Amino acid sequence: QDIKQRCFLFVFLTERAYCPPGWINYRSRCFQIVRSAMSWLNAEKHCVSLRASLASVQNPDEQYFLQNLIASAGLPLAWIGAYNFQGTWLWIDRAGFYYSNWLSLSSVSSYPCAYMRSNAGWSNTNCASTLSFVCSINPTVC
Repeated sequence: QDIKQRCFLFVFLTERAYCPPGWINYRSRCFQIVRSAMSWLNAEKHCVSLRASLASVQNPDEQYFLQNLIASAGLPLAWIGAYNFQGTWLWIDRAGFYYSNWLSLSSVSSYPCAYMRSNAGWSNTNCASTLSFVCSINPTVC
């Protein structure tokens, strides 16, 4: 409701993008840290319940922003939306997988889900591991 009111107020002045309350706007996306530890699949289900998905990372600037966001939440690491399917890394939000920042990469057949460290790059682990996570959603444009 709050976003709709803001959109109504600004619709005739300029096009604006708004994140839902509790989300952080960075460039063209909204992000939210969820501190609750969940498996990768349950983390994605939680994000979907918010009309979002686990976050993809599209470039070094987003990497740096998300690392700082995770660190500022006091978390050492968090799930991101990368997963390995039949030897290929994909993003759960269907974004193109053109950027990566692997710190370490273990057997993808045993460890097909990726997480981001707050002080370094990405690693992969068993999807049943429970971690905090980052959701992302496109902002409301009005």
